[in-house]
Amino acid sequence: MTRIFLIIIFALVWDTDLSAQRLIYGTVRDQETKQPLAFATIGLKGLSFGTISNSQGEFTLRIPKNLTDSIIVVSYLGYKSKEIAVSFKDQINVELTPHQIQLDELVIRPLSPTDYIKKAVKKYPDNYPSNPFQTKAYYREKFLENGNVVHISEGVFKSYYPSFQDTLKNQHQLLLFRQADDIYDIAFMNDWIEKKEAKKKKKALKKGKEYEETNITNEIREGFGGPETILGIDLTKNEEPCLDSTLFKKFRYSFANGVSYQERQLLVINFETKGKVDHTRQKGQIFIDIQTDAIVALEYSGVLVVPAFIRPILFVFGLEIENPTFEKKVKYQLVDELWYPENFQWFVNLQIKKKYIFKKNEKSRFYGEQVLKVNQANTTNPMEIPEDKRFDAEKPMNDQQYPDDETTWNNVNALKLEERP
Repeated sequence: MTRIFLIIIFALVWDTDLSAQRLIYGTVRDQETKQPLAFATIGLKGLSFGTISNSQGEFTLRIPKNLTDSIIVVSYLGYKSKEIAVSFKDQINVELTPHQIQLDELVIRPLSPTDYIKKAVKKYPDNYPSNPFQTKAYYREKFLENGNVVHISEGVFKSYYPSFQDTLKNQHQLLLFRQADDIYDIAFMNDWIEKKEAKKKKKALKKGKEYEETNITNEIREGFGGPETILGIDLTKNEEPCLDSTLFKKFRYSFANGVSYQERQLLVINFETKGKVDHTRQKGQIFIDIQTDAIVALEYSGVLVVPAFIRPILFVFGLEIENPTFEKKVKYQLVDELWYPENFQWFVNLQIKKKYIFKKNEKSRFYGEQVLKVNQANTTNPMEIPEDKRFDAEKPMNDQQYPDDETTWNNVNALKLEERP
């Protein structure tokens, strides 16, 4: 969490060609409200192959010709899934029905919420892959200021997951990367930054030194978030605080109505922090498959609490961070009776204000978003990522692309681009 604040301070001072596939497109909405369902899962039944909808519920799904006899499954947490034959038509507009389940009291009465969490964690070896596997996943990062896109990039990662019992870290290789050029420059404190840069340049030239101008927008584009955080999400290796039994006393837990997901009945546990945990106050839900006791999903949101050591820096610059909120979603998919990574999401929203004495205060609303969607999982002969091709978070993404012979942007199931503000 601290990284988000440090970035703010720093800002200031993915085997076929296109003709051999079927393109399906459409929207996913709530049947009752007609509202779009963002990040709904659209995949092929029984396969770890698919995509997700964008913030407007829109999607495109590229299906290889050898899979056109498959069934499309559209699912969303807490809704009844819908199945559609691939050969039905090229455009499908899907409406899903909310589905809550009144679980038999006998299911939950014997155990407390924390007992179910402990049980789920204890059964990690039974529910998640104990053998190494490999994935290909689509990644997108987006950064907005006052609704204007100041950074948007996307990539495809090949990842190697060792056994969760192994201390070896997950390995990642960036196959493809691209970023948009027709975007806005950051407006916040732009005049102040330009004046500061002009002074630095004048001083350097006066001393006969060369001066390389800093583009603050590019600095933020390169520095915002980075995929290492979302690539590092793995419940079996990096346990969330709400799942850590040693931290249970810092949370309140309760049962909620059960829901369905991909034709499975899920037990839902609400949680909320009593105070601050890792510089946050948060609340959310844990979704546990009743049949296997597996943690299928975890969703929570909250408020970021500015660390004490950063406050003096903000004060010196006359800055104030208002309403810093965040949201995180982790979801797994069932493949051959084991739960594999499916979709990870991270969002942050905050307003920064610059205080002035003799003129009107300046402020901007910033929104950041990261999404990682696993499009393909391979359990047959997974290979470790060669050391010289492993993704390094300290290096620019554009400088470390190592494409394979199969992956091109023409066969990647990417998020459909939303309309620009």
